[in-house]
This record gives sequence, structure tokens and C-alpha cells, in this order.
Amino acid sequence: MTDALVWHYTYNNHIRDILISGRLLPPAKVANLHEDEGQHKAHGDAGYENDKKLLLFSANDYWEPASYRAIQSPDGKIVDLHSRSDYAKVGFRIFRFGVDRSRLHAYTKLKRLARLPNDMAQSLEALARKLGSNPYDWWGTLSPVPKEQWETVEVLEGETWKDFRSAVDRVPELVANGK
Repeated sequence: MTDALVWHYTYNNHIRDILISGRLLPPAKVANLHEDEGQHKAHGDAGYENDKKLLLFSANDYWEPASYRAIQSPDGKIVDLHSRSDYAKVGFRIFRFGVDRSRLHAYTKLKRLARLPNDMAQSLEALARKLGSNPYDWWGTLSPVPKEQWETVEVLEGETWKDFRSAVDRVPELVANGK
């Protein structure tokens, strides 16, 4: 790995669709594909509207806290997943796609390209900082990123990022179970 790689983090509930499509999509394009924008409300009211056009990557190679999601527990409560261990507790796996940052825009330029209103950008950044993220670590695009641009795909196993191919035997089982 080099410092030129930045990471798009995702979870086992999205990995199958990503691999089948062969591209990473901004959330708004995913919503259009599935005609279900409700799946992107996990960031809260501010985050949902702010980042739906942005396909974000992070220079943080441990994990990007602002990539968090939420799930609905069996009793109907919404449970925020804020740490890698939170995902492990509910049986979610974390995946990441490494892309050379030279193919992307720095977040400061990206928000101008997306024409994010200042209040929206500030809200997204405040939420991200509250979660432990640094928006200056972000890179991104407004367009899909095809698999030809993925330098690596990794899965978190325990505390170690492993090449996705090392876990490939277990992936069909996870995909079949919707995880």
C-alpha cells in the first residue's frame, strides 16, 4: 500500500451489489437504482442531504468513523454503529476499496463541484468531527468509480485488514445470508 491510496468503506449489506455492478456509486445514484432513498438516512437529517451526491474516500486507513450506519433492532429501536467493534457485535463485516487519490478530488474542491451550500457542508463536517473524523482526510468524486480503478479490496478480519481474495471462500455465504 502507498500513501496515494484512499479508502471507501462499506459493509456486507452493500458488498454484493457493488461487486455485481463492478462500480462504486455515490449514494444518490444507489438510491436511484433501488428507488429507496430511505436506506441513506442513517447519517441523520443533516448527513443524508449533505453527502448523497458525494462518493467519499478517506485517507484514514484504520477506518472512517463518518462512514457509520445504523440498524433497526428486533424491538424496533434504531441502533447507531459508531465503531468497528459495534459492527462486529451485530455480525456486520467491514470492507474497503483502495483507489489512487490522484483519480479523485480533495474534499474542499469536491464540495464546490457538488455545489454544496455552506450550511450543508458545515453540518456534514460538524457531524463528522463529532464522530471522530477529519474532513481534511476526505477525497471523492461525483461519478461512479469502476472496478478497473480499484487498486485493492480488503475485508476486516479481527483487527487486521486482509486482501479480499483471502476471504473469498466465506463471501458467498455472507452474501447468501444478506450480511
